[in-house]
Amino acid sequence: MAIGWPRRTEPRSLRTRLRRTLLLFGGTAAVLLALGAALLDESLEQLVIERTLQEAARASGEGGTPPSGAMIRRYGAGGATAPEALRDLASGFHEGVSMGSRTYYVYVAGPPQHHRVVAYDTTRLAARERWFYGLLGGGVLLMVLAAWWLGRVAADRLSRPLEELAGTLRALEPGATRVRLREDRRDVELGQIAAAFNGFLDRLDGFIEREQSFTRTVSHELRTPLSNIRLGVAALRGRVAPEGEAALGRVDRASASLGEMVDSLLALAREGSAGEEGPCDVAAVVREVVAGQEAAGLRGGVGLCVGRLDPLRVAASSRLVAVLVGNLVRNALQHTPAGRVTLAVEGRQLVVEDAGGGLPDQEPGELFRYGSRGAGPGTGHGLGLYIVGQVCDRYGWSVDLVGVDGGGVRATVDFGAPA
Repeated sequence: MAIGWPRRTEPRSLRTRLRRTLLLFGGTAAVLLALGAALLDESLEQLVIERTLQEAARASGEGGTPPSGAMIRRYGAGGATAPEALRDLASGFHEGVSMGSRTYYVYVAGPPQHHRVVAYDTTRLAARERWFYGLLGGGVLLMVLAAWWLGRVAADRLSRPLEELAGTLRALEPGATRVRLREDRRDVELGQIAAAFNGFLDRLDGFIEREQSFTRTVSHELRTPLSNIRLGVAALRGRVAPEGEAALGRVDRASASLGEMVDSLLALAREGSAGEEGPCDVAAVVREVVAGQEAAGLRGGVGLCVGRLDPLRVAASSRLVAVLVGNLVRNALQHTPAGRVTLAVEGRQLVVEDAGGGLPDQEPGELFRYGSRGAGPGTGHGLGLYIVGQVCDRYGWSVDLVGVDGGGVRATVDFGAPA
């Protein structure tokens, strides 16, 4: 079983990534520069000391006058005059030799019987090195702090235009048209992004205009024949046989249902002009929908019952709330061959319960997809619940379907927290 570091899943902002990258780069550069300076100082120092000791030993062996002083000590041939700590040293260089409280860099030259010893006092040099390394550490700390500050400044300056662009995009209203982003930006890349997005908005505006034109045309073309059908049905009332009256009732209800469906689709298509966005009295809308359904007539053996109606106002178009309630009621009536359909407003929830055959063998959420249809005859073309889902998606409401004991379905719309 392989064990690795856990991967970080939460996203980081561009500002944070830039800050950390610049801080890491600056810190790494500072440490590398400090190490390089320390190694160079150590190498040069060792080279100078060894050359000095070699020159002193050579001058002493040639009978010359070797350099001497407080820093350099030399001892005669054979090392007889050398301190005991230096007598047993082999030929070559020896670093860190202690004599008393002082530390020396020692060079032993020549054969054992005639070797010459030269010592360089490095006590003060070691103190200077400690001071130098402390200065290097302080320099590293200052460079890290400078990298942190420059990283903050650079990250803020680089990410601010992106945040402004994101804020402009968030402020765009879904129904707004002819809105464009500013392209004359100092950042060439952001200007290209704004230009590309403006091109997309151009195509989107054209699509919206064509859709609205098509919607208006279809609305007019559908409303006219439906009105003529209903007028014809009204004119035939009382002039046909009893069995014909039943047929006329079915035609009238079907045309009324189709008219309401057309109104629902138009209300969704005209999202920006569907009406004032609240406040809407949900209980009043329920009473109006029930009254309209009863006026249009119900099938025999099916009734509408209004239960508890708590006062509830939502920030939404009254027309779209009526579309939502009307489609839930019509869907419940279609699936109730006999019995009652009950409506209630409880707290911030709308409840519509029918006495039909229960839920079909599919996920309740699938019923809100376009073209989804329930089981059994008279289930329509799957537009009713689809429209309900679209209205809920627009306002961020939730809708759920559950089966009830003894058959039937309860639809619950949760309007969420008060605005």
